[in-house]
Amino acid sequence: MSDEEFAGIQKKLFLWLFVAVLGGNAGVIAINKSNPQSRADPFTGQEGKELERRIDTIDAEQQKMIWRMLTQEADSSECQKTIQDHLRRHP
Repeated sequence: MSDEEFAGIQKKLFLWLFVAVLGGNAGVIAINKSNPQSRADPFTGQEGKELERRIDTIDAEQQKMIWRMLTQEADSSECQKTIQDHLRRHP
């Protein structure tokens, strides 16, 4: 292999190494420069308070639904017992 071929291979290798190192970070750099107001944690400040309020509302509704289902199941169970008792008294 001649010196010119070896130098060409070295240049190509260096170029690919350069592209690999900068290419992986180019997307992150471009995003940060295109949107300077972006932040790492979107759940802070006013947006975080709003999301927390929404989650609390959903949780309250879910707890209310669970309570209603348990109450309905208890009523249904009592009704079933009453019917069974009634049917036992009749031939």
